[in-house]
This record gives sequence, C-alpha cells and structure tokens, in this order.
Amino acid sequence: MTRQRAALVAGFFVGPVAIALGLLWLLAFVPGVAEHGSVTTTYCDAKVSRQGPTCAGDFIPDDGGPPRWVTIRAIHEQHVTARAVMFPWAGNQAWPPFGAGDAALFLGVTLTGAAILTATIRRLLRRRSRFP
Repeated sequence: MTRQRAALVAGFFVGPVAIALGLLWLLAFVPGVAEHGSVTTTYCDAKVSRQGPTCAGDFIPDDGGPPRWVTIRAIHEQHVTARAVMFPWAGNQAWPPFGAGDAALFLGVTLTGAAILTATIRRLLRRRSRFP
C-alpha cells in the first residue's frame, strides 16, 4: 500500500471517528440527556492510571431514584461526596458535571474530524481527476 493510499484510508477512518465522538459528547449539553445527582465513593482501586485511581460508589439521582453502583475517575479518595452526571451511553461510569471548557474541547474534536475528512475527500478527488 502506498503512502498516499494509507493516508486516504487513515483519513476516512480518523475523520468520522473524531466527528462521532465529538458529537456524542456534545450531546451531554442537551438539556435532559444527562441524569444529575451525586456520587459518594466507598472504594478506590489501588492501581493508579494516568488519570489517578479509579473510585466507585453509589450514584444517587437528584430525582430520588434508586442508588446505582458506578465508577468515577474524577474523585481520587474514599468517602467523598461530589456532584456527578450519568449519560445513557456511558454505562455505569459517572462524570463530574461538564463546563464551558469541556464544550470547547468536544467542539474542537468535532471540527478537527470534519477538517480531516474534508481534506481526505479533497485529496481523493484531486487524485481521481489526475488519473482518468
């Protein structure tokens, strides 16, 4: 496989994946998508990842629903209660509430994916026009 063909394949993979991930996390800012509540950690894993230890505890929704066992990486110690949100696509993972910086990051990922896909399509069209 030539370098040009490899770049086209990579562009057609990386661009759509970045767009999909960016749009998925931008959905977090749509009202009603996230379930708001709080997490009280009762256990933290001794193994430390790049983000710190992974802790787990009970997520208690603000609407008074039943507590659920979740993991959360934003809290790094046991017996701490913090605000959290859960998303339908994130399984049993809770997240700290997102802010404007997170929105800018997700928008940037989406736009970067769109730019990669656009450049890949342009390169493909230029290549096709040179070789009838």
